[in-house]
Amino acid sequence: MKRIARLIFSFITVCGGLFVYGCFLSVIAPQIIYGEDMADDTWRPNRAAAANTATGSSARGASSAAQISSRASAAANTPTTQQIEFWRDTMLFGTPLQKEDALKAMQNFRAREVDAILLESLPREAEGANQRRIIQLLHERQVAGALRPLEEALQKAETPETKGSAIGALAKFKDKSSLPIILTYVTNSDTMIQQEAIRAIGMIGDPAPAAQLLEMLDSLPSSADLRHDLVNALGELKYAPAYDSLRACAMNAANGRYLRAFAITALGKIADKRIIPDFLKLLNEEKMPELKLRVVAAFGEMPTAETIPAIQSAMADGDETVRIAAIRAAGRTRDKELAKAVLYRFRYDNEARVMLASAEALQEIGQPDLPALIMQRFESARDTAIMSGFVGILKKCPPQPQAAGILRKKQDENKFSKLKDEIQDLLNLWGIGEAPAAARPEQTRVSSAQASSQPQIPNRVFITE
Repeated sequence: MKRIARLIFSFITVCGGLFVYGCFLSVIAPQIIYGEDMADDTWRPNRAAAANTATGSSARGASSAAQISSRASAAANTPTTQQIEFWRDTMLFGTPLQKEDALKAMQNFRAREVDAILLESLPREAEGANQRRIIQLLHERQVAGALRPLEEALQKAETPETKGSAIGALAKFKDKSSLPIILTYVTNSDTMIQQEAIRAIGMIGDPAPAAQLLEMLDSLPSSADLRHDLVNALGELKYAPAYDSLRACAMNAANGRYLRAFAITALGKIADKRIIPDFLKLLNEEKMPELKLRVVAAFGEMPTAETIPAIQSAMADGDETVRIAAIRAAGRTRDKELAKAVLYRFRYDNEARVMLASAEALQEIGQPDLPALIMQRFESARDTAIMSGFVGILKKCPPQPQAAGILRKKQDENKFSKLKDEIQDLLNLWGIGEAPAAARPEQTRVSSAQASSQPQIPNRVFITE
């Protein structure tokens, strides 16, 4: 009996081991191989491609495999002839799902052949998600020759979603010739389409329709949501005759805070200095940060002997969004006296966003020792978002060869972050080039020791909404 029991136990043990091994192969091993979670969509195409190789490609699998094969050449931004032919045929004969995959693959390539496929596909594609994807790609890539096809798509569109998408795309081209078509939708019965048309007019920037927009603003009830878009557009157009109407929107406490905030910003863009006394009173009496920061930002557009002290005072506000608005306003004024207050914020403010805004403002003002100040903070920083912001500012500064050691050290500390590539872009921009010892850790330590022997940087201690 004991022998039989041992045999049964051995059998169960072997079966259990095989089960665990099977689980490892099917679940854990793919995660180790691909370095990704099973639920990650980026892993699934690799699995699908492997399955298609063994069992024959399905329609969906063929498209997924094409996406995978395109990734290597996507880095070079040059699609192959085979890929171009596949995408063109798919947009002609494919199912909606296959077209969706083809469009996702094409968005990785900036090439004339891809632009041509998008232009050819737009008039043929039926209304729906794929047509809207084509519209989005055309305006994102600013494809030459897309203006007329987009206008035709707008005029043929039946659903509000397609109309709104086409209007938004036309706005991104900022071509005044599209205004007559867009204007016909300002009085559309669908509020969403009206909003898109009004925003598009503001984005294009031609003040010709501004009088019509002002008339609409004055005739709408105070509760109408459309007033927000009209106020914004009149500000974008810097339409001076709208001053009285915008002032009424901004200063009437009975209006909603968002309408008031938009009106304050619009008045700042118009930069009519008659509003300064009202804004100073509002800044002193208002409790809501959303309105205070808008006033401060508006002062940045009209620096005077009255507004400059108000900007400086707002840099010490208890709300960080108000401080950020004041710092950015100081940067726009380029006032040297305000630079001292901005520098204080850079050195001693506890909020990371305030510190980054201060560095950007100092760059605008022209602070001469800004690179050294940034590198001192950069060396002690641990947050990759902060360091990434610093790198963006340093790209606007003259080359700093003495900072190479610190930058390469941060590259080594953040090997698996996009910060590493951002730093390399900065080094390339400065003409410093590749790190001399990227291959072996011991070489990196030698480079760091050499860098420490170089002259040291002086040891000096998003959004508004």
